Amino acid sequence: MEVFSSEMPCSTLLTNAETPTFSEHRRLKVWPNPAISFLKVQLPATNANPSALTIMDIKGNVLYEKAAIDSCTEINISNFLVGVYWVRINSGKVNYIEKFLKMR
Repeated sequence: MEVFSSEMPCSTLLTNAETPTFSEHRRLKVWPNPAISFLKVQLPATNANPSALTIMDIKGNVLYEKAAIDSCTEINISNFLVGVYWVRINSGKVNYIEKFLKMR
């Protein structure tokens, strides 16, 4: 199954439903969670290296890859099936991983 996504810049204005539930500056932020159409991914503030983003399903199948991302990226996930997914950021020597739920 091939999945297509597009990136859009993250908005600086968040609604209460989109506000990340954690405030650690060393952690990858993924919101809203659960997500329906778009997923926002923000790199940790301490990350200074170029980063690659991968989204995988629960079986480890890669559904989305991008070689270099901005510090905050919005990804269209409307074509993803309902389920649990992993966002992985590879930033040189450090990997960040967060789980998110795709809903209808």
